[in-house]
Amino acid sequence: MIKDFETTPEQYRTLLARTSCRKFDSPPLDETTYNKVLDTLKFVKPIQADNQAGFLMLNELNKSQLAVAQGTYGRFIVSPHLMIPYTEKSSDSLVELGFQSQQAVIKLEELGLGSCYVGAHNRVHKLQQEFGLSETSHLAAVLIYGKPAPSQQQKNINQSYRTLIGSRKRKPIEQIFAESIPSATALPPQWEAILEAGRWAPSATNAQPWRLLPIDGEFQLFTNPAAYPIILNAGSKLMYALYDAGIIMANILIAAQAFGIHVRWTLQHETRIPNQKSLIPIARLSFE
Repeated sequence: MIKDFETTPEQYRTLLARTSCRKFDSPPLDETTYNKVLDTLKFVKPIQADNQAGFLMLNELNKSQLAVAQGTYGRFIVSPHLMIPYTEKSSDSLVELGFQSQQAVIKLEELGLGSCYVGAHNRVHKLQQEFGLSETSHLAAVLIYGKPAPSQQQKNINQSYRTLIGSRKRKPIEQIFAESIPSATALPPQWEAILEAGRWAPSATNAQPWRLLPIDGEFQLFTNPAAYPIILNAGSKLMYALYDAGIIMANILIAAQAFGIHVRWTLQHETRIPNQKSLIPIARLSFE
């Protein structure tokens, strides 16, 4: 837990306070607010400059379209607004999508709007066909968003949904590290708060597949497909492991920016841990 949480930067508090919204007001957003959504998405940044994601905006879909867009769990969540983050690039596409989608989610939160990820592991082709995306496009989730319903109703819906999907609490900070916790001597004073934001990043089925390895004042990020439940096939586990790696990368970047600390993620797939072969190397975090 972070000491003196209320004295931390507002952007950081927004990041940690964000939870999935599963009950929305039914009227569509007013034109001014919707235009703000469109404008704020322009500020989402990629890891690689040539891999900017697109956001396919979907509004007031009919029932058959909603069934395709939202899948089984999403049918219990009703909002006039959805978006599908996608990319045509194949290189590290899923990591990029997670990274950019989570930035969008936090930007929505800053506008006072709620959002919810709905995984698309078993209906990518249907989404491509229904909404005119190319067969070569990459996507992993649909984002449902809008104005949250009243708080008490929202709380009840959230509790029911967590029971339904078997959501678990976050792992202690010690379990995020692939080996020992690093020495703080080579790191900024707020590094614990920054990594706490990573610890609270959302992930499919709350699997929390990420692991960090301290290396000379930097962190190597890994992801572990084996962290997901056995009901998912190997391809789905890998999809979500890569996507969720991008999500934690975004949370860490946003937290660092909130504290005025310059960090940089560089995709890095070479570093391996001999005794932990299930861990896939993703990226290196450096403090600038």
